[in-house]
Amino acid sequence: MNARPATRRISTNEWSPAPGGDCDDGVSCTDNDRCTEDGGCVGESRAPTTGLECTYASCVERPGEDECVSDIDSGYCLIDGACYALGDRNPENDCESCEGYVFFASCYADRWCDRLDGDACVNDGYLGTCLGGVCVP
Repeated sequence: MNARPATRRISTNEWSPAPGGDCDDGVSCTDNDRCTEDGGCVGESRAPTTGLECTYASCVERPGEDECVSDIDSGYCLIDGACYALGDRNPENDCESCEGYVFFASCYADRWCDRLDGDACVNDGYLGTCLGGVCVP
């Protein structure tokens, strides 16, 4: 059985979309909407991008006002302009780690979270125990 190559949808009773032509994708958070080869319409997001692997651009459409933002991917923290995976420890304090958003612990994806009291830690090459976010001998 021979497969036929995909072709553009062409109508005989209305205007057919021209690839690359202007269109409206119906999403107010995009600009420069263009017709695609398959007859669809896609625009470029106006949401800001950071260029960091742990962020993504999103846009929330609201009547009369759109909110375009850069958000932190779940599974990551963005602290002081650097990406950290969940569970990564603060290179400057072994008793703090990236935990993302944890409501009951007041942890957020934009700051370090204290590790549990009693967790093992290393301070200046010596083993210790976390207590209140500090590694004590």
